Amino acid sequence: MVGTIVLGSAPAGVLLSVAIDEFIDEAQAGKKWTEKTRDRWVVTFRNLTEFLGDIPIHSIKRPACRDFFQRLQRLPSNANKMAALKGKNFLELTSPDIEGFEVLSEGTVNDHMTRISGFFKWAVTHYELKSNPAAGLQIAEVETTKRIPFTESELLALFGRKDWQNRSFLHPHYYWVMLLGLFTGARLNELCQLRLVDFFQVEGVDVISIADEEGEGLRKKNKNARRRVPIHPELIRLGLLRWVESQRAAGGVNLFDELKPGRDGHGQAVSKWFGKYRKACGIVETQSKVFHSFRSGLISQLMNADVVLHKIAHIVGHETGTVTGDSYWTDRDAKDVLRVVEIFTLPESVRAVIPEIEAVTFTKAKPEAAEKKKPVIKAKRKPAEVQS
Repeated sequence: MVGTIVLGSAPAGVLLSVAIDEFIDEAQAGKKWTEKTRDRWVVTFRNLTEFLGDIPIHSIKRPACRDFFQRLQRLPSNANKMAALKGKNFLELTSPDIEGFEVLSEGTVNDHMTRISGFFKWAVTHYELKSNPAAGLQIAEVETTKRIPFTESELLALFGRKDWQNRSFLHPHYYWVMLLGLFTGARLNELCQLRLVDFFQVEGVDVISIADEEGEGLRKKNKNARRRVPIHPELIRLGLLRWVESQRAAGGVNLFDELKPGRDGHGQAVSKWFGKYRKACGIVETQSKVFHSFRSGLISQLMNADVVLHKIAHIVGHETGTVTGDSYWTDRDAKDVLRVVEIFTLPESVRAVIPEIEAVTFTKAKPEAAEKKKPVIKAKRKPAEVQS
């Protein structure tokens, strides 16, 4: 039990808190973490030290880690947001007296244990621990939530709200972000951080370079999230390239200059907005029907058309686990990849309710001044800029 570990005659050595600080400093020096990732590690370490106490790291044995693993499965979810649980430490929150609260999901428990095991694996090398006391402590066969594509009726609901009917939006991303999600299969943050220079031509094919370059505020989920995706003809028809050219002419830098990066990236505010928006449309499934469902819709159509997985991976930024599959297409393959992108189609009923960009206005005003509307663009499309 914890008491015997904390109060026993542990050997002298580096304290757990000192090892944790060094581990965090090393990760930050190597720029391995985003702010959100760091916060998650800090929470995990806080729980661990509250459970074990600040004891020498060499005194931590597997039974202690196993006890922590079992207690972690009783930890209430979002305890810091509940008034009844505020101020309680890990031991108090996981005591048998705490009942009636939803506990952490099995996946979240495993995430915590993965971090702890990773820390001790690091400590084996840095502090010459004999073994990793948390290795393999995981809940087996965790059920994951599948992201289900939106149905035709749900798409009609999403594109049939008042702003779409009135063809008037507060900001450009309210119009573009769902359409880009539909036709590119890109992740929300990837879309929200797009810059105007990310739109160019390759071998005569208009493409979007998604997270193609690193820079301040740009995030990528994995190495294969840096890719060039041919632009679907439907996006071109709706006026995406005409919009890009108008923003270039106005001296813009980002596709959505109104979006500022937060802790979770440029898409943080949009994620919250879309969650409320889909619920207002009657789509209330909180886990299976999310923005990622646009991505699932494109992937599902391509798979149903028997497109090989590595070609789908090129478009959506998945890792395939094979050397051939994870090698990116060259510029000479642009036309072939475009043919794959073109396989995706919208139901005609949905396509019919989506207006072209010239029919849309953006108020770009504070909510109280939203009635002051400005016309959008008048310029015709100019040739796409070729990026070398």
